[in-house]
Amino acid sequence: MGVADLAAILSSFLYGVWTCNTYRTPLLFSSLACLLGCFMSAAAWAFSGHAGYGVLLLSRFFVGLGCYRSANRRYIADFVSRKSRTAASSAFVAASSAGGAAGPLFAAIVTRTRPATILGGVPWNGATGGLILLTGLWSIFIVAASIFFEDPLRRPAPMGMSHGEDIYSEDLSDTELVNPDISPGGASVNAPLLSKTQTSRSYRTLVVCIGALFVLKMNQQTLLSVLPLMGYDFYGWSLATIGIFLSALSFGMLAFNAGLAYMSKFISDLPILCSSQCSLLLGTVAVFPFSSHTPLALFIIGAIAVYGSTIVMEAVAMSILSKVIPRKLRRGTLNAGVIASLAGSLGRLVGNVSITALGTIFVSDGSLGLIRALFISMFGAAGLSLAVLVASYGHVRAAVSDRQP
Repeated sequence: MGVADLAAILSSFLYGVWTCNTYRTPLLFSSLACLLGCFMSAAAWAFSGHAGYGVLLLSRFFVGLGCYRSANRRYIADFVSRKSRTAASSAFVAASSAGGAAGPLFAAIVTRTRPATILGGVPWNGATGGLILLTGLWSIFIVAASIFFEDPLRRPAPMGMSHGEDIYSEDLSDTELVNPDISPGGASVNAPLLSKTQTSRSYRTLVVCIGALFVLKMNQQTLLSVLPLMGYDFYGWSLATIGIFLSALSFGMLAFNAGLAYMSKFISDLPILCSSQCSLLLGTVAVFPFSSHTPLALFIIGAIAVYGSTIVMEAVAMSILSKVIPRKLRRGTLNAGVIASLAGSLGRLVGNVSITALGTIFVSDGSLGLIRALFISMFGAAGLSLAVLVASYGHVRAAVSDRQP
């Protein structure tokens, strides 16, 4: 799993540079990389020993290389109006949730099919069937994208403006000051100080958003890894039942995203971010197995609370980040999309490493010891992120207000 996360980190920089000139070519490249990754993962079952392991690692690298999240997020930050950015970020997360739901659903279906050999030697079974289906879906997507996708950087810009400038103009530039003491054509002795203060707020807010994105992805990755273990050990669920539960959990997040898109019209981002972080803490406590196992009702409610909170946090933190990022970063390689994707990829990597490390440490304590250790790490990370947000609340609110059009 870590190979894909490392490749995703590298691809974030790649697409950060590439999307300065075009979106179409990197989109097709990333889709082809995902197609190859899925196909090679399925084909790895036909190999044995080190050869199969090597093909599997290479396939995971291609999947990570095809991670196009940074470009998608940059598109939202650059080409979606400020007032619609939270709703657009929510739609992006909703699409990710739907895709996450389809994976376990495919797995639950293909586990009921008979093993076979197709495509000249590629094995079809409960583990590879979903990958083969995804290979076909990626093939369809590549054809559709090559025909219908219109590169936003190739569209005619509004007269007198460069690409994206009509969107950028909604936000104040880094040196613009809302100060009545500054004359339209003159300068004020206080202007440099105020500008420096505003820039400091922006960067502090960036740190808060990056921390939130890191923690939510770490907790999300840990939760999705530990839920099957809890379902199997605590409640005796079969693999098909676990797949259906994870699929239902992800599909249920569509309602969270729809609600967020509606609430963003009436409530600003910052209170929603605080509320979702508090919900994340409470959900973690609810799922924690204080006794030999967590009661089933509490397990389901807590899982929904934790996963739903991370879904809301991702959309809102990305929206805030895109609104306060300084212009010199927004238009460069290290843009809003790259920063958000790097934070998320590092969070997933740390989540996977934590599972491996804690599994090694608590191997003698069985699954219950591992599950408790993982939830303690989740609670600690979520608590630290909330503490940083509370300590910086005034700065974040001021930074967002500084950028109001």
